[in-house]
Amino acid sequence: MSTTRILKHSRESLRNDLRGNSGLSTKDTDYSLLGKGHQIPLSEYEYETMLKMLTALRQGNSVTVVPDETYMTTQQAADVLNVSRPYFVKLLENHEIPFTKVGNRRRVLVKDVLAYKEQRDAERRQVIREFSASIYEDGLDELDYESISQIINED
Repeated sequence: MSTTRILKHSRESLRNDLRGNSGLSTKDTDYSLLGKGHQIPLSEYEYETMLKMLTALRQGNSVTVVPDETYMTTQQAADVLNVSRPYFVKLLENHEIPFTKVGNRRRVLVKDVLAYKEQRDAERRQVIREFSASIYEDGLDELDYESISQIINED
């Protein structure tokens, strides 16, 4: 599942956007959306968002657009993070992701789950970079399988 975030709009700005009056002038942007006689100017951010969505769709992926202020169940959030629901609940109990309770049920905002996911992914990439750098520093990148097996078996 691909997740793409879009700009927040009020009802009035959405009505204006649909009429082709987004408040952007042609001086503000070189991008626009054309269709059935309407030209809707797009900001660079809106253009990039649309491009990501169309690319994902053309690759056969599904795209879901959800407002940031939408609440998710713990199961939905766990699915987004690709973790078990009990593990996700532990993240909530450890105050790693904000949540609210509705009765005895926990609810989390989409934006909080996505922010946690971005942070987690950035930390993982950093660990991989550091690990890769240490492999090169230690000269292990030039070893073959047999040499690595001997080093492991010596310990």
